[in-house]
Amino acid sequence: MKKLVLLFIAIVSLSSFTADKTATTDIDIVGKWVGEENGDVGYFLFDKEGYATLEAQGQVLGGKEFMMRGQKCSMTYTVNYDATPMEIDFTVTLLETKDERKMLFIAEAIDNDTLKLASSFNDVRPTEFTETNSIMLTRLKDK
Repeated sequence: MKKLVLLFIAIVSLSSFTADKTATTDIDIVGKWVGEENGDVGYFLFDKEGYATLEAQGQVLGGKEFMMRGQKCSMTYTVNYDATPMEIDFTVTLLETKDERKMLFIAEAIDNDTLKLASSFNDVRPTEFTETNSIMLTRLKDK
């Protein structure tokens, strides 16, 4: 869960996220994903409109509009399916000023419902998956 908490903190230090699926791939990341580490659970929601939401430790960040540090923000995601590994960028946008900050990830589809996600948390896209920078996400299916 340490990775989810670090991700949550990194997002708070940013400003928004965007989505674009331009290439074809075997996986569509739209949906709700869950990650677990040391008994702590966090959720990623990638919606069809390109908004991303993170839920961790009872807090929710992201989506079309949310409050962060007293300011209205949005969080979107973009996906580069042509890159190997796949690249996912989260963009936090301050709605009043349109200022943006990005968080750069790499991702690997293990199967259609399992996604490995990694970030360096320092404005540089990681080049590989390591034990310290990666988390495994599992798609939650509607019941």
